[in-house]
Amino acid sequence: MAEDKYIFKRGAVYWYRRKYPSAVQEVLGVSFVKSLKTRDIKEARKRRDQMHGDFFSAVTAAERDNGSDHLMMRAAMELHALKGSPQDTVEGNNEEGLWAVITQHLERNQHSDPTLAKQILKTLQAPKDSPMVDDLVRDYERECSIGLTKGSVKSRMHHVNIWCEHVGRSTPIHSHLDPDEAWEFVESFIKGLPVNDKTKRRRLSNMVLFFDWLISRRVIKVNPFAAIRLNTIKGRRGSLDEGTATKRRPWTDEELRVLLAGIRDVISTADTTKVKNNAKRCENISIIALYSGLRLNEICSLQVEDCVDGVFSIHEGKTASAVRQLPIHSAIQTLVDDLKDNRKTGPLITGLIPGGVDKKPGWNIGKAFGRLKKKLGFPPELTFHSFRHSFITKMEQGGVPMIVLERVVGHSTGKLAFDTYSTGQTLETMRDAIEKISYDIPSPL
Repeated sequence: MAEDKYIFKRGAVYWYRRKYPSAVQEVLGVSFVKSLKTRDIKEARKRRDQMHGDFFSAVTAAERDNGSDHLMMRAAMELHALKGSPQDTVEGNNEEGLWAVITQHLERNQHSDPTLAKQILKTLQAPKDSPMVDDLVRDYERECSIGLTKGSVKSRMHHVNIWCEHVGRSTPIHSHLDPDEAWEFVESFIKGLPVNDKTKRRRLSNMVLFFDWLISRRVIKVNPFAAIRLNTIKGRRGSLDEGTATKRRPWTDEELRVLLAGIRDVISTADTTKVKNNAKRCENISIIALYSGLRLNEICSLQVEDCVDGVFSIHEGKTASAVRQLPIHSAIQTLVDDLKDNRKTGPLITGLIPGGVDKKPGWNIGKAFGRLKKKLGFPPELTFHSFRHSFITKMEQGGVPMIVLERVVGHSTGKLAFDTYSTGQTLETMRDAIEKISYDIPSPL
C-alpha cells in the first residue's frame, strides 16, 4: 500500500527502507535501512515521515563526498511534487522534512555552487502541475516521427536532447523559460561549435521549433529562444559562410570528362569485383543524374516498372513537389534499356545496399561515389548533387522558362495558382526542355 511506503516488518518490529540514488550507491550502498523501533503501524508511519530527514542528510553528506550535483535536484523535484500538501499528513510531513534538508544544503553551498542553487530554487518556484521536461521531449519526438523521416527526426531532436540533458530531464518545464539561460545555452552548445553558420542557425531553429510546439500545446506561453539571432552581418560582396563551409557548384564539361574517364579506368583496372561493380554503378547513376536532374535517392529508388514509355515515374521524394513524371532524355534511353535488361520488375540499379538511419537505397553508393571522386582529386564543392546543379544550369542556358524548369526538377513554383490547381506541364513540353541538355562528354555507352 502507498500509505506504508518505505515501511517493512522484520519480526514484530517495523523498519524503514529507502533506496539511495544511483549516484551515491557506490558510497552508501543500495538502500538506507533503519529500525523504527515500534510494533505499532500508526507510530511506524509517523516515525517513517521523520526518518526521511535522516535519509536526505545521509544523501547530502554523500553528495559532498562523491561530488554529485544532482542529488539535491532530485530532492527538490520530490519537494516540488509535494508542494501544498496539507499539514499533519504523510505528504505534508515529507514536504516539511525536505524543506529543512534543502534549506540547509542551500545555506552551505549557495556560494560554492550558485548555478545549482539557482536551479533548485527555480524548480521549487515552478507550478506544481508543470510537466516534466523528459515527458514533453518524448511526446515531441513521437509527434515528429509521424510526419518526418528517421533521419529528419534525429536531426530535429539532436540539440533538443542536449538541452534536455543540460537542464535535467526530471525537472519542470516552467523552470527553464528564462531568455538569458536560453542565450547561455546557445553560446555554450551552438554558437561556439566548429561548424558553418547555416548549421548553427538550423540547430537554433530546432530549439525554436520545440518551444513553439510547447506553445501550440498550451504548455507554455513564451518561447525563450524566439528572439535569439545568429545572423552574420555581411557586406555587399558575397562570401562563403565562416568556418568549414563549402558551396556546391556545377561540374564543368572538362571536369565531367576527367571524372568519367577516371571512373572507367577504375572499372577496367579494379582488383576486386566489388570495387569494379561499385564504380560501374557510380558511372550509371552519374550519367542518369546529368541528363535528368534527379536526386541520388530518386535514381536509386527507381524500379524497372518506373521506367516505361520513355518516362521516369518518381513516386516519392524530398518534398511533395518531387513526386512527378519526367521524360527520359534520348541520350540515356539506351542506357536505361540496358539496365532494365528485359526485366519486368525490380530495381533499375541492381546491387544497391541501403544504409543510414532511414535505410535509403542511395546511402552507401553515395559514400562510394564520394570516395571515388576524392581519389580522383576533385574538390569538396563538387559532389553528386552538383550533377543536379549542372542539369539546372544547362536548362537555364537553354532558355527554358522557370515554371517548366521547376516542374522538371521537382521544385515548388512558389506560385499558389500553379502549385495548388495546375496539373503540371505536359510531358511534351517537359521533353522539349530536357532535350536542350547537352554535354561535351563521351557517349554514355
